[in-house]
Amino acid sequence: MISRLPSGQRSRPQPRQLGRLRLCLQRHADAADAIGTLAPLQAWIATALDLGASAGDPPLQESFGAEAWLLDPEGNRRLLLVVPAS
Repeated sequence: MISRLPSGQRSRPQPRQLGRLRLCLQRHADAADAIGTLAPLQAWIATALDLGASAGDPPLQESFGAEAWLLDPEGNRRLLLVVPAS
């Protein structure tokens, strides 16, 4: 569970670079949840937005689960991924 999105050190700015490593945060859908992975992802996105993230690309339902890209408070892209329960 994310309690806040880190903002990093503002006194040491890092230049924006294309192609660098991106952080992926992953959760499993609740086993009792028969609605799939998109609804839990949308709830997670709402929480992240409340914590300071910015909306990126719209969420997508894929064969492996649901995913969405967000921007953290510093503008770095973060992937949220919800996979089906095991």
